[in-house]
Amino acid sequence: MYPPSHFLFAFLIAEIFVKFGMLSHEIAILVALIAVLIDIDHFIYYAAKHRDLSLRNAWNAAVVKHEKGERTFVHHFWGFLIVTLFLIGMWFVNLTTFFVIGISYYSHMLLDDGFFVGKTVDIKEEGFVIKYPLYEFIFDVVIVAGIVGLFLF
Repeated sequence: MYPPSHFLFAFLIAEIFVKFGMLSHEIAILVALIAVLIDIDHFIYYAAKHRDLSLRNAWNAAVVKHEKGERTFVHHFWGFLIVTLFLIGMWFVNLTTFFVIGISYYSHMLLDDGFFVGKTVDIKEEGFVIKYPLYEFIFDVVIVAGIVGLFLF
């Protein structure tokens, strides 16, 4: 999924924790930002492989070409296992860090590994190609409604 979906979904989950007094609104924003930044591994892979620091080229390689290997270990079983083991240890050290990393990472992985199919709208803007699926637009609208609902009630 695209960065806005990762941000909104992680933010919604973190705001639920805010409602229960476990996190602050500022921490909820941090959770959402980290959920987006998890995808920096795509850029690092592209930059290292192609010796090209163009964010646009890295983006298009991931979105259009789905270049083999662009999902690093963080997005696979061993990364999942390492993060989980780290979080088990973090549970005993710092509960806030546990929640920040846990919500960010697991919400990101849930959206990335979910099985979604459907028609896409292809958008080209300033050289960036976006293949925006209808289901993702609907998902984002539902998440925004959930966030608004949390703030209203």
